[in-house]
Amino acid sequence: MVPLVLASALAVFPNWGGSNQNQQKSGKEKKTEESRSLFELTPSCNAKHEEKVCNPTNWSFQARGGAFILIEKELRKIYGSGIPTLEFEGSYSLLKDKWMNCDQLLLWGNVGWSSGSAHRTKMNLVPISVGLEYQIHFARYFDFYFGIGPAYSFLRVKNHHGAHHFNRDKFGFTTKTGFRCTFNSNVFIDVFGDYYRTQFGRMHYRSSHIDNNFSAFIVGAGIGYKW
Repeated sequence: MVPLVLASALAVFPNWGGSNQNQQKSGKEKKTEESRSLFELTPSCNAKHEEKVCNPTNWSFQARGGAFILIEKELRKIYGSGIPTLEFEGSYSLLKDKWMNCDQLLLWGNVGWSSGSAHRTKMNLVPISVGLEYQIHFARYFDFYFGIGPAYSFLRVKNHHGAHHFNRDKFGFTTKTGFRCTFNSNVFIDVFGDYYRTQFGRMHYRSSHIDNNFSAFIVGAGIGYKW
């Protein structure tokens, strides 16, 4: 008789005996799982911020100014120390996010002009260079890069009276290092320290022989735009 009464009571009151609490708990667990799934699908603020700051682009162009500093002391006496240099450089992104977050492998091209005079001698150097560059995004708004490439240079030397000329065109190479700071997602400032080397050979002037093997550092800054 007692089992029959208990069975009837359970049929009338299905939530009796704690089953209602279990259903409430299961409902809360379902809501928690749904909120977790929505949270996982929604990108975090940091991810959005990093994407906006990093902003990897395809093309860039910049104008750079600096000083062409010859390493050899004898050449600095002839052509001057800290020769003014103007450069125009463009680049195209070949790879993005390949090995590190926001890193890039760039193909770059550069045309420069260095003009200096000292010891009654005027020098004009025009190097044209291309190469590869690897850029690392290491901090907010900041990138570090390094690269290398061949250079073909035109050297023109003459004294102030035009009595002697030295014209040579030779292959050499250049390396690149520097830091870029990006503003407003597209405008950037480039602070660089490059190395340049080309062997132009000897220049004979009167009884002296000048070995025009140019080994120099190029340091300066530039401003550019990327898109």
